[in-house]
Amino acid sequence: MRRSKESYTSVDPGKRQKQLDNLNRTKTASAGKTPFLKDARNKDLRYFLENHYILESGKLIILEPWQIENLIDPISTGENEIFIFGMPKKSGKSTISAGLGIFSLFFSQAISPEVYSLATSKDQARIIFDKARKAT
Repeated sequence: MRRSKESYTSVDPGKRQKQLDNLNRTKTASAGKTPFLKDARNKDLRYFLENHYILESGKLIILEPWQIENLIDPISTGENEIFIFGMPKKSGKSTISAGLGIFSLFFSQAISPEVYSLATSKDQARIIFDKARKAT
């Protein structure tokens, strides 16, 4: 048995009007930008990584000049959608890849953005996923 729409509102006329006013207010209110998105600097990849991407150690990432010049600046142009990192071990590619994935999910112009992390092994892909998951 289905309930009628009227059965969800109060019998008391004062309370009923409050419910209807509240319902109409939520329908017409526009969802404004959050304080985070109002600051245009947060949409810059380098600024995002250096100021908001907190590593699992609880510290902010400090980008080296070569990382900024060779990775961050070319990615920030927004001309490409696919990025391939080829760097030696222990150079921060997993950390930067995880940060880039988070940034892409938040600031992509796509309706439902998707980020894929490809690696030579399941363990390496898991490392990147865990870094992104643990970042705050």
